[in-house]
Amino acid sequence: MSNKNKGASTNSTVVPPFDPDKVREAIRKTGFTLEFQVSEEFRKAGWGVINNKYYVDDAEGSVREIDLIAYRADTTGSVDVYTTLIVSCKKNEENAWALLSKDLRRNDPNIDWHPQHVWTNEPKLHYMITKTNWVPNYISACARYSVYEELIAPARHIFAFQEVSKSQYKCQNDKSIFGSISSLMKAQGYEISALNVRKTNRKKSVYWFGLITVVDTELVRIDYAQDGSTKAEQVDEERYIGSYIINQKEIAARIHFMTAAAFPKILAKYNDLHQCNARMVSDLTEQFYVDLIEDDEKASLVDNEFHKAVSLSLNREISKVTNKWSSGEYKARKPLPFSATVEVYGAKDADVLILNSSSEAKRVVSQALEKCYRYTGAWKFEEEIPF
Repeated sequence: MSNKNKGASTNSTVVPPFDPDKVREAIRKTGFTLEFQVSEEFRKAGWGVINNKYYVDDAEGSVREIDLIAYRADTTGSVDVYTTLIVSCKKNEENAWALLSKDLRRNDPNIDWHPQHVWTNEPKLHYMITKTNWVPNYISACARYSVYEELIAPARHIFAFQEVSKSQYKCQNDKSIFGSISSLMKAQGYEISALNVRKTNRKKSVYWFGLITVVDTELVRIDYAQDGSTKAEQVDEERYIGSYIINQKEIAARIHFMTAAAFPKILAKYNDLHQCNARMVSDLTEQFYVDLIEDDEKASLVDNEFHKAVSLSLNREISKVTNKWSSGEYKARKPLPFSATVEVYGAKDADVLILNSSSEAKRVVSQALEKCYRYTGAWKFEEEIPF
């Protein structure tokens, strides 16, 4: 008998056959399934969705990923209005998310309870958003659309977070929660900066940004009372106002936490918010024209539009009398409390007299004043005043 196999090991490892269903189950425990479900909810509700967008974090020099960017678009007048939601999807089978809260001090001067992040390349709207106190009117509009209490107003002051083990009820850390918040805020900063490059000379647009974290675990709010007592309540959603330094600037933003189960119902309210945002753009445009001709800074934004509307006709009226083509430039102002004047730049006194006596010049200018400045009152031509 041969001794060739004598002493050979009999404990060989048996490798089980490959099971793709176990791979599927492993993926189910990650956040990818949640991300897919959230994407599909957005699409069913009529939103455009961009998945897994990457950008370079300028502060850290690393590549970061945005789970989802969802948007709705409508046209108001000649402006495209986008409601843009940057979304982080988190799944955690082991830990619940605890949000620690205290009473809201609405008059706290150190906290902006209604931070708004709006970008536009439309000059009139840019003026209204950057130079006027438009947010209170926007808040009122949100209330009329029944989205203020549901989406905008924080009910409590969230001041800290913790993940808590659901099996042992021990605090873990806030790494995943803070990571979601910081990635959303950095992504928002990146998107706004990118718009400055992509959209500056393209069709006039307005973008309103909101930040959302959808979490597939339990949300628990811990309320701290002034006497030191606490109360725990399981919640479907909560709004957190955070302030962080991003690219050496302090930025306040609203993060809307919500459970995966509550997301479809809350999304319906964001559809209403989009309608409110379109209304906001229309209202701000109308407000821009209030007393426009009396405000030199505002009026300067439409001077070129007015000049293009009248210059050819007015210069033609002058040339009919002088047999010379005029190159005058025109803009309108109303120095209170006087009637409006259409100032003629680079013209002679005789040119101003010609225009004031021309019925055609008066017709053209009256139409342009109403169209460009929304002005219908009395006016006359005057030579440029150099001071």
